[in-house]
Amino acid sequence: MLRKAALVLVLVAATAGAQEIYNWRDREGRTNYSDSPPLGDTPARTLSGRSYQAPAMPQPPQGDTAKPGTADQDLEFRKRQAEAAEKDVKQQRAAAEAEEKRRNCEQARNQLSALESGQRMARYNDRGEREYLDDAQRAEEIAHTRKAVDSWCK
Repeated sequence: MLRKAALVLVLVAATAGAQEIYNWRDREGRTNYSDSPPLGDTPARTLSGRSYQAPAMPQPPQGDTAKPGTADQDLEFRKRQAEAAEKDVKQQRAAAEAEEKRRNCEQARNQLSALESGQRMARYNDRGEREYLDDAQRAEEIAHTRKAVDSWCK
C-alpha cells in the first residue's frame, strides 16, 4: 500500500513539473493562470520565473507579391470541403434511416409471426393490467401488423 502511494506521488510530481504554467494580467488588470500562453502580444511569465513573449505573427505579403487566383483557389477548396461534409452527413443520415427501417421491418415481421402462430397473446391495458386477446382482437392486430409490415418492408 505504501509503495502504491509513493508511486502515485512520484508520478504526480513528474507530470506537474513537465508542463509550464503561465501567468499574465489581462486588459482589466486581472491576473490569469493557465497551462497555455496568452494569445496575442500580452507579455507573460512562467511560474518558474522565465518570461514569455508570443511569437510574432507572420505578416501577409503586400503589394503584387501574392499569386493571382490564390483567394479563388482557397474559396474553391473551402467550397469543396463544405460540399464533401454535407454529402457525408447525408450519407450518414440515409444509412441511419435504412437501419431504422430494417429494424422496424424485422420487429413487425416477428410480431406478425407471433400473432399468426396461434399462441396465446396478451397486452396491457391503460390500468397496467394484462388482458388476453380474443379471436376478434387477434384478427384486428394481425390486420394492423400486416399494414406495418407492408409499409416498413418495401
